[in-house]
Amino acid sequence: MRKIMSNGAFYKGSSLGLGENTAFDFIFKGNNPPLSPLVRGVRKRSCLPLVEGHYKRKHDHSLTPLTRGDKGGLSFDKVRSVATTSICHYSTVYNSGRLVRNDSPYRLNVSRIALLLITIMIALASCKGETEQRKKTIEFNILATRKYVNTLGELTRQEFEKKQKCAIRFHVTDNAGSILDSLRADRKRYDLIVGLGNVYRDLILADSVLTTFIPELDFAVPVKHRIDKEGYLTPYQYTYVGFIYDTTMVQNPPVTFGQITDHDWKDSIILPDPYKTSVGKGFFRWTAIFGNPFGFPKIWRSMKPNVKLLTDTEEEAFNRFMAGEARVAMVELTRFAKLYAEDEAERYRLYSLQEGGYQIYECAAVVEGARHKDLAKRYIEFMMSKSFQERIPTNSWKFPVREKIALPEAFDVIELPVKDFSSKWGKKEGCDEEFLRKKWEKEWLK
Repeated sequence: MRKIMSNGAFYKGSSLGLGENTAFDFIFKGNNPPLSPLVRGVRKRSCLPLVEGHYKRKHDHSLTPLTRGDKGGLSFDKVRSVATTSICHYSTVYNSGRLVRNDSPYRLNVSRIALLLITIMIALASCKGETEQRKKTIEFNILATRKYVNTLGELTRQEFEKKQKCAIRFHVTDNAGSILDSLRADRKRYDLIVGLGNVYRDLILADSVLTTFIPELDFAVPVKHRIDKEGYLTPYQYTYVGFIYDTTMVQNPPVTFGQITDHDWKDSIILPDPYKTSVGKGFFRWTAIFGNPFGFPKIWRSMKPNVKLLTDTEEEAFNRFMAGEARVAMVELTRFAKLYAEDEAERYRLYSLQEGGYQIYECAAVVEGARHKDLAKRYIEFMMSKSFQERIPTNSWKFPVREKIALPEAFDVIELPVKDFSSKWGKKEGCDEEFLRKKWEKEWLK
């Protein structure tokens, strides 16, 4: 027989009085009690040894047996299963095999230790690989309007990131005008801008913050969409300036410039700000082209009493109109497609003025000095791909610039303007941003 000495070592001797194959459960009370040396397996901590005749208190941890036998002795010759449960911050159960003579009370199972070490090495290698992969991942910075990010941006993010092995970081602005402000403040932060209207081209080129890029595409861009031959701005979708009204409140909406300036519509119209939004800027240019440098101030002077408020975004103008704050609002004409899809087209109508309309393109552009210029170029080409362009009609609710893209039925019933004035910008006398801004501010802010 083997006995346990007070130091925990084994020696031969008579039975200590308990039967063979006896299983014990012990509860350790206190902090960080060690595990039993009498069980096989990988041990995180050492354990209290059993001593002859009683259970010894050690390191101020008390050992309470759940199963008691005679204090005279304990037999270990043919023990096959000893279960020990340590309860402190956690509980662990070990199964033992045959105990062998060992001068030390703390026996190691070499095979299990080796397996544990191998597992740790694999885990560390995996963590190292993931860390290196994160270091290699490029952060691609895109300055974009909130509307783009909430629709097409987030919708297509994973597809581009997976393909190019990068991580996109969107820097969000409320409107197109804020893109200009952000670029002027710190253009080195950004690789690409998305959502800027073509109506801001003159202003942004004056700051020399963009570089040219003409994407290589698998289709020919229609001539009518080639709005920037120098290649600073790449258009990916378009809409028109439009007006919306509620048929339950308005029977005869203002459909001409003359009616818009009529005082019958005092405090009845919401306009997006012409120096913060692309739609507002489009209307601003349209009035300059239609009214010429001399008639332009008169249009805004007459219209001012009718404008209830200028909004920071086109979305705000639409939402305020839908909340009943005005009888008419200027919005994107293609919003009609969304209303049609939501069965609201009978109540809410959208139209262009009888004199014509103004086309608005939303564009992407590579920032001058971008750290990841190649990624910026690939993203623009990605935006022009068929899979991306197919998402535009039902998510952004605009026309894609790529032809042969299936459009929902709603786009077929949109009443497009009879004449587009956008192509005339720059070709008529007085189409100078700074000159017109001063005249507008003189009429609007006085």
